[in-house]
Amino acid sequence: MAWVWQGKSHRQGRLRVVSEELDLYGTPEAKVLFDRWVSEMEQAVLDFIQESGTIEPQKIAEHLNISSDSAQFFLNRLARADSVGTTLP
Repeated sequence: MAWVWQGKSHRQGRLRVVSEELDLYGTPEAKVLFDRWVSEMEQAVLDFIQESGTIEPQKIAEHLNISSDSAQFFLNRLARADSVGTTLP
């Protein structure tokens, strides 16, 4: 499932599912670039969690200059992959 920004800016935008559009119109290179970006953002979220000790979406969003919805999206993906839990050790 792919996600893209929708709105005036990435901070104000909301995420929406566009997996069908990416499958229909996206080139293999675009898909690879998107996957790389998602991986980089996930690592940035993990790094921030390690440094700050918080998993609060608002704080992650402020640090990474993304919306809270986007921060929550990345936290959900990481949780599904068992990379982050709902509490820190």
